[in-house]
Amino acid sequence: TFGVRELVLPIRRGSTCGASASAATASCLARGIQRRCFTSWWAKWVEGVNPDNPSARTVFRYLKAENIDPYLLPRDQLDLFRKYFLMKRNYPKPMEMREKPDEERDERAWEELKEWKAGEINEWKALYSAGKK
Repeated sequence: TFGVRELVLPIRRGSTCGASASAATASCLARGIQRRCFTSWWAKWVEGVNPDNPSARTVFRYLKAENIDPYLLPRDQLDLFRKYFLMKRNYPKPMEMREKPDEERDERAWEELKEWKAGEINEWKALYSAGKK
């Protein structure tokens, strides 16, 4: 009988693990060894990809622009920050802003949020810097 480590499963031709395949996975694929691909649920959640969340994608993009690494932020702080962003976006000070396009509302909400939460954002820049200046 074969032990678990001795059993090698052939893979179908043309099978790939997607664009996120690591070097180890790629070498296993080249040798014909089947290996499960792994993607982090945390990265997808932070990026707003899974579940699909357009406002989370917007916050992710703005944090990256501020040189903050969103992957390092604690989940509770990031989630609360997203809620603050939605509050500023959906309930703007001049109610006439509700008639503006989404991009303009997002930009205005981000500017208000940066002003309101300046201390927290500056702290994040110091603690969770993305490394590029």
